[in-house]
Amino acid sequence: MSSNRKILMAAAGNTKPGWELDKAVLPNFLNVNSQTANAFGMFFSPDGLNLYIGGDSSVFQYVLSTAWLVSTATYTRSFTFTNSIVGVHFSTDGTKMFIINPNHLITRYTVSTPWNISTLTYGGEIQLYSYDTSPQDLFFSSDGTIMYTLGSTTDSVYQFTLGSAWSLSSVTYVQSFSVTAQDTTPTGLFFKADGTKMYVMGLAGDDINEYALSTAWNISTASFVRVSGGTPEGSPGGLFFKPDGSVVYFVGSGLDTVYTYIATTPWNVSTLKTDRFFRVATQETSPQAIFFKPDGTKMYVMGSTGDDVNEYSLSTAWDISSATYVRIFVVSTQETTPTGLFFKADGTRMYVVGSTGDDINEYSLSTPWDISTATYVRVSLALTETNPQALFFKPDGTKMYLIGSTYDQVAEYDLLTAWNVNTLASVGTFSPGFDTGPTGIFFKPDGSRMFLYGFGNDKVYSYNLSTAWNISTASYYQQLSLKNLDEIINDIYIRPDGKKLYAVGSTIDAVFEINL
Repeated sequence: MSSNRKILMAAAGNTKPGWELDKAVLPNFLNVNSQTANAFGMFFSPDGLNLYIGGDSSVFQYVLSTAWLVSTATYTRSFTFTNSIVGVHFSTDGTKMFIINPNHLITRYTVSTPWNISTLTYGGEIQLYSYDTSPQDLFFSSDGTIMYTLGSTTDSVYQFTLGSAWSLSSVTYVQSFSVTAQDTTPTGLFFKADGTKMYVMGLAGDDINEYALSTAWNISTASFVRVSGGTPEGSPGGLFFKPDGSVVYFVGSGLDTVYTYIATTPWNVSTLKTDRFFRVATQETSPQAIFFKPDGTKMYVMGSTGDDVNEYSLSTAWDISSATYVRIFVVSTQETTPTGLFFKADGTRMYVVGSTGDDINEYSLSTPWDISTATYVRVSLALTETNPQALFFKPDGTKMYLIGSTYDQVAEYDLLTAWNVNTLASVGTFSPGFDTGPTGIFFKPDGSRMFLYGFGNDKVYSYNLSTAWNISTASYYQQLSLKNLDEIINDIYIRPDGKKLYAVGSTIDAVFEINL
């Protein structure tokens, strides 16, 4: 490499990995609330490039730019039916689509352009209401000669043969299989492509049950094998496996989100682990801010439902899937609408900003990073921003930055006494003009780059600062959309080496881990 090339890279800030939003890899996650508030059925095309979600009386189609990575999905089109639907299934070549409605009416459609639901035409139907009055899902064998439905009135899977593959003109009932011992409200059904495994997801257990079939596709030979751990979805509905069994997708009407679990042993549901997200709903149903201890072994999530800060311990540094809840600290005496959280690098000071007091509250921790030892110290004067959302301090405590949604701008302050919020002195403001409703702010440790998040466009924006820590020298650099993660992202945090970005959202009350 030439010396000139090295100099150019250094000037661009690209000599070290991390901090680059255009290199981000989002967790395999998709929020579909913008399309439906009642997501239920789910299906993928065999190449993993098309995803279909059944919700209310429509099927919604998404195109994935990277196969099987739902975070790359873009909503494309929908098709609306007369009645609501609870399940959707396609033939293996994508030329036929089947839906099942709450009256156990199964309808077939011809898809003249394979996998494109805008080209559907009616192709017949069959009424199977006498078998179960509360159908939940349907599935077909790989060759299209066997059909299965799932019902929650009898908690059973029903098997039918088709006289002609993928045709409803001649359907014959064969047998049923009860799953009551595992779940009394089954909602999702899936079979392995060779017919030797059956999976049933249920509302009662909020989990996935695995069955082995000694004779392929014959449910009378099914035997229960194992159960997965619980899911974060309180109302699970649709279930789908990647063809190699390494990834499990499920969706539900509670949070209208496609979740992804990795199967460390393919097809074994007891080995499922989350793909870089961690739900905090048990502690807080409106998380507003997130912060980490510099070594990544502690995570703090503050929320406006409990008006508190929740502390978590991470057994593997920076891996949020290893987080366990530790303790709580209530801040409601000082602030009843907390929105922003920050800790001094040594963990001996904690700062909370909120939109009720429009001020900053400072706390002292006698044991660093242990919020149970926090005591209130002082409060700042009222801020000019009447809806402050997040704050950030320069590492030496001599500067503070505040972002708010009243003026949609960043305010810079000097602290005449380091870390003392009583000594704030206004320096100036920066109006990015990128978005309405900014909620998150973060700086690179050397002050050369600033990151802002706004929920108007659901994007993180980065700015280069030609003079470190001087926001008046900021110029736009990059952006990253977080729309597929959560409808409402409230805060962001970046690991000290810039290799991971964390976001917290209040639609599904979760923390997301993003590789940069």
